[in-house]
Amino acid sequence: MFDKEREAIFDALAAEWSCLPGPPLAAALELLDALELEGKVVLDVGAGTGALVEAGLRQRPKKWICCDLSSAMLAQIEAVWSGNPVVETLHADAHNLPLEDKTFDAVICNAVLPHLRDRLRALTEFRRVLDVNGKLLINHFQARSRINEIHRNSSYRLLREDILPPAEVVAAELTELGFEILQSVDNEERYLILAGKPE
Repeated sequence: MFDKEREAIFDALAAEWSCLPGPPLAAALELLDALELEGKVVLDVGAGTGALVEAGLRQRPKKWICCDLSSAMLAQIEAVWSGNPVVETLHADAHNLPLEDKTFDAVICNAVLPHLRDRLRALTEFRRVLDVNGKLLINHFQARSRINEIHRNSSYRLLREDILPPAEVVAAELTELGFEILQSVDNEERYLILAGKPE
């Protein structure tokens, strides 16, 4: 399973997105603090052009794997971080990760949830690759209403269908999959779900 249509869209957007400002470093650092990433192995799903990599490296992880279905997006990351042994890129679809079970201490899903065409399948994959006591972080640095407005007005028909559901809906899905919800925020400023994989 590989979403070629979305891959083509995000390949086309890669150069433009690499020029856009990412989240403020302070905000990204604050976001990642909850994961306690020092010495940990991290999967950054839908990493795009690497918006969280700089903040992530400041947490001193053992490994930071940037996964995206767009090779053009990953090329932007490689252009900046190829000399850093902590950072690796993985060209893969989140619905079918070519990774072993229980490989990661943390899975980060920043600004990507609405783009998952089969959310439950992807969330199941995230749980599979998370180690016991690992954490899943789903985040948008903007309100759900703003994210959905941006997508509804996209020039790409496919992206106009990518709607971010209420956090309570996703939290219920995660609970059903065996996650423990540690934090959930869905307000006029941001969208965040932090979930743990219990023993």
